[in-house]
Amino acid sequence: MRQCCMLIMDAAPIMFLAKLEKLDLLFEFKIPAFMPREVEFEVVGKQARKEGRELNSEEKTIQAFLDKHKKAKRITVVQTIVCKAVEDARKADPMYASRGDGEVAANTLFLNRDKYGVFGPALLLYEDADVVCRKDDVHFLTTYSMFVAMEKIGRLKSADDEWEKLNEVYRQKNKNDLAKHNVDRSNRGDTEYLPKAQSGGGGGKAPPKSGIRRGPK
Repeated sequence: MRQCCMLIMDAAPIMFLAKLEKLDLLFEFKIPAFMPREVEFEVVGKQARKEGRELNSEEKTIQAFLDKHKKAKRITVVQTIVCKAVEDARKADPMYASRGDGEVAANTLFLNRDKYGVFGPALLLYEDADVVCRKDDVHFLTTYSMFVAMEKIGRLKSADDEWEKLNEVYRQKNKNDLAKHNVDRSNRGDTEYLPKAQSGGGGGKAPPKSGIRRGPK
């Protein structure tokens, strides 16, 4: 099994983790974490800009978290070509509304990962079904599946309990519960994303069948 060499973060999982005060779980992967600048905008400033207001407490918490770990070089925010184009579009048209730009920027970041010294597979933490990277050397992981993985290594007591807490927050604004997307899939069937000491792998052997790595058969 090949170890993922980088974590690429999309917007929704960051917002979900922030609501649960679990952002530090991102560092359990023990791999360099990257985020397109457009995703940073989506999780911090997008809604505030749309509503013409200051950042709320949750957005400030995310911004403080990102600023702290960017400074410590635990998280790298990257200005991709897509990010630059979207920023220019916003400057030219204050009413410009991005649609999937964060996902496209994440794909651009992956395709140019060699610029940041990364040459192996990437772990993509995402939620949007429209995410790209369909055929690339990527391991897909949704937020709920991340909770399942964290439960199996003892970092969460219950994935389902955490998801229910998240739904309790969202039920205050929405009638429907969040869809529980359970995706933990290696595009090429041979990648894993937690340190071998935690995953049960090592010595060139595949993890046990009860492990948290799943690839197509």
